[in-house]
Amino acid sequence: MNINRQHFRDLIPPACPTKIARVLYHLATGGSLNSIEAEKAPLFDHCLPSTIADLKKYGLEIIRTNDPVEDGYTCYSMNTEQPTMALAYDLLKGWGYRDSQMDLFRKQEGAR
Repeated sequence: MNINRQHFRDLIPPACPTKIARVLYHLATGGSLNSIEAEKAPLFDHCLPSTIADLKKYGLEIIRTNDPVEDGYTCYSMNTEQPTMALAYDLLKGWGYRDSQMDLFRKQEGAR
């Protein structure tokens, strides 16, 4: 299966996702962020560089650029090549995110 940003947008988050999962979901759905943005809801990440380092330990390719708006800050985004997208999708599912299409399929199967 070819994973794209829409696959991530279709995921249903768990009731209380972890900080690392929230940041990965934000990046995987096409968002980019710097440390100032990560502080705010819904991410509440007070140490974004550490979270990014943890994501990289899983093998994800995170892109770092100088933030064009906030001078002196780094802006993070996620590589969109298939190995990174597939790994991110698998990680999020392992961290409790559910595929909305599979939930719909299970409900239809249960109704029979």
